[in-house]
Order: sequence, then C-alpha cells, then structure tokens
Amino acid sequence: MIFYNKAIKIFFSISVSIFLLAFFALSVAYATFIENDYSTQTAQAIVYSNVWFEILLILIVINLSGNIIINKLYKLKKIIIFTFHISFIFID
Repeated sequence: MIFYNKAIKIFFSISVSIFLLAFFALSVAYATFIENDYSTQTAQAIVYSNVWFEILLILIVINLSGNIIINKLYKLKKIIIFTFHISFIFID
C-alpha cells in the first residue's frame, strides 16, 4: 500500500506533468518540421498515427485528471485553475 501511494504521488506530481507536456510539445514540433519538409501525410504516418503518441495523450489526460482530483481543483475557490486543466483534457 505504501508503494501504491508513493507511485500515485510520483505520477501525479508537477514534474511528471511538465515532462509529459514538454515531450508532447517536442513531438508536435518535430511533426511540424516533418510536415514543412515533406507532407502532412508523412507527419501523420511518422508521429500522429503512432501508438506511442496515442499513449502519450492518454498519459497526459490521466495525469491532468489526477491532478484535478488530488488538488481538489473542482472547488469554487480554484475554478480558474480547474478550467485551465480541464481545457487541456478537452483539447487532447
């Protein structure tokens, strides 16, 4: 049970969120360069249609959802931060 709580705390930490979002940004930037040099279909085939990109998006949604629950962002006092986090989930 201690390992489970520690793993949850680590996965929903700010540093993991920053890592996931930074990796996402780098992936999209890489896809943009591919699209400029080759074509949209090439970027789709190399980045956007791959399983690792889908897994990355799922991990971001899980991470942000967990942050909303753990930090109780759904309370009226934190509604602006909640809106920011939930918008990322809807964008993904």
